[in-house]
Amino acid sequence: FPVTITGGETLSGDYSASAQINIEFDETSSQIKGAIQGNWREGRFQLNANFNRNLARIELDSSVDHLPLSQILPFLKKYKFVNNDYNAKQIWISFIEKSIVHLQKMEESVFEIQDFKIQGDIGQISAQKMKIQGFEKAKVLPFEIFVSDLQIERIFQFLDRGPLS
Repeated sequence: FPVTITGGETLSGDYSASAQINIEFDETSSQIKGAIQGNWREGRFQLNANFNRNLARIELDSSVDHLPLSQILPFLKKYKFVNNDYNAKQIWISFIEKSIVHLQKMEESVFEIQDFKIQGDIGQISAQKMKIQGFEKAKVLPFEIFVSDLQIERIFQFLDRGPLS
């Protein structure tokens, strides 16, 4: 049954957003498929999930394209993923994520993030492939970071540390 949700407020301002949610349940295969896709300010997001009860696993496939970091950070702070305030007004994030979560072996599950980018007036920071293993004791596996046009003054403003002196 598709459902469309529009309007509402974000945690850091009143901006129009829209999303479409679709959930399907197949009794014969014990599978639940879900999808959410939409726009958040100037960015787009999509999440597809396929839960297979017989195999006790969830397949996830998601993408984020040009979402404003200023809208995401208050959400992360509210749920205690980050502790500090950041000034992220002109910074956007994009990535693609694919993973298979084995519910009985969650700590062995690996989240693979591809084409990760943070870009804006700070410059661009990117990584082609990142892997995070586990949940409670999440472990980030080694990966390469690429930096271009880095603006140190803007990094300090983002961190809310004031100008360099």
